[in-house]
Amino acid sequence: MSSADKREYGEDLLIRYLLGSLTQEESERLDELSIADDEFAWRLKAAENDMVDSFLADELSGEILERFRFVFLASPRGREKILFARTLRELSEKSGSTAATVSPKPARSLTTRSNGFWFGLSRWSLPWGLGTVAVALCILATYLFVENNRLRKSGAESREQKAILDQRTHDLEKQLTDERSVNTAIQEELESLRRSLATAAPKTIAVLLLPATRGINQIKTVVVHSSADQLALRLQLEADEFPVYLVTLKDPGTNQSIWNSTNLKTRSDGSNITISISISASMLRQQNYTLEVSGVPVRGGSEFLSNYPFRVVFK
Repeated sequence: MSSADKREYGEDLLIRYLLGSLTQEESERLDELSIADDEFAWRLKAAENDMVDSFLADELSGEILERFRFVFLASPRGREKILFARTLRELSEKSGSTAATVSPKPARSLTTRSNGFWFGLSRWSLPWGLGTVAVALCILATYLFVENNRLRKSGAESREQKAILDQRTHDLEKQLTDERSVNTAIQEELESLRRSLATAAPKTIAVLLLPATRGINQIKTVVVHSSADQLALRLQLEADEFPVYLVTLKDPGTNQSIWNSTNLKTRSDGSNITISISISASMLRQQNYTLEVSGVPVRGGSEFLSNYPFRVVFK
């Protein structure tokens, strides 16, 4: 890193970056620099350690103190760093009580102080004793070992969780694809049934006809589908006075008989008395027809009773 870069990334800027006080663009720029530039990463680490050291020495105040508490005390990593620094400080105080008296030093600001306990092992003068240094190094080694294991465990858990989420996503996508396939098949079958119903027609057309009323021109329209084979007609009688009946189909235009029934008997469904006939649809054309009903007594000829006009319409 050049001298110009060092001036640009001064300690004040590093502190603001560590406390999350920079803009998103500036933070992203320093994030990339901390990965690409080893010297900058070292300076960033030193600034962080000095700030922790200053916090333990009650040298932080104002907005910096509030931001430090918000950032460091709220995260497990920050609390671990503070705990480790406090342990080193306590060891320093205990060892200092047995060493020669050292003149007090004035308080230093974050912008002018050198590296603290983290990189200031030169402060541990020989009066501390090799035992104290060994204990501190053991603490540091233990901290690094625990932190390394924690990061490895966290990474393994993250990879395991990602694998579970990937599998779950794959299963849901497969389930969704299967359901879409089933829905498509059902939809196609439903459309096929609808088309079949739309084109299909009953083979037999059943219609109820009433006798013609005098003075009123009433003609029943009978719709016959092209696929129909039979036209089933029920003729309603006003009374059941004969043992059997005869029905004749006539063309009213020519008054010619087209079809004649055999002897028919009535059927009663409550108050309605009817006789039923079945005529082949191939005999009919699209025009008006008349059915004449006659009663046949036990002895003697038949007696005309009523006629039933209707119109045939092919579809």
